[in-house]
Amino acid sequence: MAIFRRLRKSLWLLISLVLLILNIATIVNAKFYDFLFDMASHITPPSLLTKSKSTQVKNLRSERTALSRQNKLLVEERRVRKAKFAQAKTISKRISRRVVKTVGVNMSSIIGESIPYIGIGVILSVTASDIYDGCQTIKDTNQLLTLFGEENEIEHENEVCGMTIPSIDDVKNKIKSFGSE
Repeated sequence: MAIFRRLRKSLWLLISLVLLILNIATIVNAKFYDFLFDMASHITPPSLLTKSKSTQVKNLRSERTALSRQNKLLVEERRVRKAKFAQAKTISKRISRRVVKTVGVNMSSIIGESIPYIGIGVILSVTASDIYDGCQTIKDTNQLLTLFGEENEIEHENEVCGMTIPSIDDVKNKIKSFGSE
């Protein structure tokens, strides 16, 4: 009986020692952990396998790769958006300067327009300037629409930019024809 007790104590000691060594090896060595995990994967249900550290690391790596790709796309999209904003700002400033100039011309032409006969020339030249500025503004507006992916209004551009101003003689003849009626 003493032999059995001794054998049993030795067996428990050996099992405890082996388990302690396995625990330490599992914690210290990742390859050993993966080996044990692969061995256990043949016995355990699949739901337990998804909780393993190597599976988690693999999932995190693939998630990180996807996020990295998404980040690159967002950085590129931001760069394009900044470039479009800078271009839109330039166009907007151009339109603002044009409006200020047009208003100034219209305000300063009031006196000249009120002078008989000379006023006709002033009115025609201011109108020609207004048409030119309107044409440029529509072109800039269409450029803004195109920049932001919207459909531009080319028919308005053709309509305004295609307008012609009558000559001074044509206007004088029209005035005379109104007076004779």
